[in-house]
Amino acid sequence: MNKTLYEIENELDFISEGLFNEDGEILNDDKFDLFEKLAGERDEKVLKTGKYIKSLRLWSKTLKEEKARINAQMVSANKKIQALEERLLVFWTGDKVQDSQIQIKRNFGTVEIDDEKDIPKEFLEEEIKIKVLKNEIKNQFKLGKEIAGCHIKQTLGLK
Repeated sequence: MNKTLYEIENELDFISEGLFNEDGEILNDDKFDLFEKLAGERDEKVLKTGKYIKSLRLWSKTLKEEKARINAQMVSANKKIQALEERLLVFWTGDKVQDSQIQIKRNFGTVEIDDEKDIPKEFLEEEIKIKVLKNEIKNQFKLGKEIAGCHIKQTLGLK
């Protein structure tokens, strides 16, 4: 039967009760053999899970690299679009042209800010930004202090 890590850990806990005396001597050899077998199964499952995580990380890295390549192509295409639109605005004097597939017209436009300091106050809105200082909180946790509203999330280091 294929057991989960949780099931194996529970069996190990159950078997380990009364397995050793106060001096650390084994009280039941058959029970100890089963304990060693289960500990080996547990370690094997942990290693397989770690290898799977490592494989997923490599796949994620590959996807990230592909995403960067596609993003670079997108940036290039957007630059071409912007250059062509700017060229049309400069050299095309009409307001609207169309055929059965496309319609091109001049829009009213968007507001571009040249210098924010020169904008009248009635057109400004104050924004307050709050930033959580995670590194400072982490340092406090390392010193054994508790900080309300947060906790340390344990992670694994795989190489």
